[in-house]
Amino acid sequence: MAEKTKKKVTKKSTAASKKSIQEKPKKTASTKKVEKKPAVKKSKKTEVKTPKKVEKKTHENKKHPSENVSKVNKETTHKTLAIVTGVIMIILLLIFISMKSTTMNSLFSSNTAFTNHENATVIIIEDPTCQLCDVDTFIQGIKTEIEPSATIIRLEYTSDDAKKFIEKNSLNQVPVVIFSTHFENNTNWEQLKVAFNNISYNNKQFYVLTYNTPQIKKILEEPTINENTIVSGNLDSQTTVYEICSFDVALCALVHGNSQYLEEVKQYTPEYVALYPGIKEDAKIITLHISNEETSDAYVAAFCANEQNKYDEFSSALYNNQFEWVPLPEKNSLFSNYALQVGINVEEFNTCLTQKKEEYTQQVAFETSLAQSYGIVQGPTFIVNNYVIQGPLDFTSYQTISNE
Repeated sequence: MAEKTKKKVTKKSTAASKKSIQEKPKKTASTKKVEKKPAVKKSKKTEVKTPKKVEKKTHENKKHPSENVSKVNKETTHKTLAIVTGVIMIILLLIFISMKSTTMNSLFSSNTAFTNHENATVIIIEDPTCQLCDVDTFIQGIKTEIEPSATIIRLEYTSDDAKKFIEKNSLNQVPVVIFSTHFENNTNWEQLKVAFNNISYNNKQFYVLTYNTPQIKKILEEPTINENTIVSGNLDSQTTVYEICSFDVALCALVHGNSQYLEEVKQYTPEYVALYPGIKEDAKIITLHISNEETSDAYVAAFCANEQNKYDEFSSALYNNQFEWVPLPEKNSLFSNYALQVGINVEEFNTCLTQKKEEYTQQVAFETSLAQSYGIVQGPTFIVNNYVIQGPLDFTSYQTISNE
């Protein structure tokens, strides 16, 4: 039985082996067919065709060399044109961006300069070429002395935004200093506000600084004088100086070389040189007078002296004798003595004091108003080649400014 069972197993395994042997070749055959299909024939085709193409091209190159050179030249030209075009496009793009940036800056100024102030803001309209104006130092003073957190906006006076503001408010000099109403909350505002004028612009309130600060400014147009305005000095000079002074002011006397004041100043500033008489030879001088009750008669007397071409001599007498005539309630008799001392016909002089008093009083009022239109309310103040200088200008400083 065991042997029979063994033989059956052996028969079965043998039959299974035969079956597996018969099936295996089928699998192998199918595998071989897959392997025969691919790239052998294709690679043969590629191997045959590729050399022919290369040979053909090579053959063509040998046959038509001029065509290849022409083709290379064309390709080079196209590449060059592409590069040049690209460069031009980049340049145009940069110009466009620059113009757009300028426009945006203008819009930025327009949108923010006079609107939307969230804190204390100072707007300064300036001429960037005015180095003597020293706006940077002025801004530093605001930051340290008034409001450290203040926002500063600087506008060039030729910008559209600045032009509109200047025209609207009849301004004629820069820098123009404008404070926002936020400064009303400053602890020192009660003391500060006397130096400002309140104005309305773009339906908002602002404060414009009226006092001559910064100390040096630049006028946008020269003052318009009339036929009675006194012009002296070197009339052919290219330098024009407007002098705004009062006969009773000590610093005006110093500028005119009052020996007593000059001696005192030189104790502290030995290098100080009085503006007069040196300026007379160097510049054309236009004199504007600022009226007040104490000097009204002195101005009339000076105009009367000018009728006899003795203005400089008579005004020097007034500056040198301030302590003598200023306190007197009635001054004309003393003025007649000064006129006599400087060679004026006293009879004509006295007649002028009576007959021309009203005319010359009106002239002084005109000159006072003209000075005030430039923010000048006291002397000594000078306009030298369109630069406004407040204070006792000395001759050395004048020479520096006149050369600007």
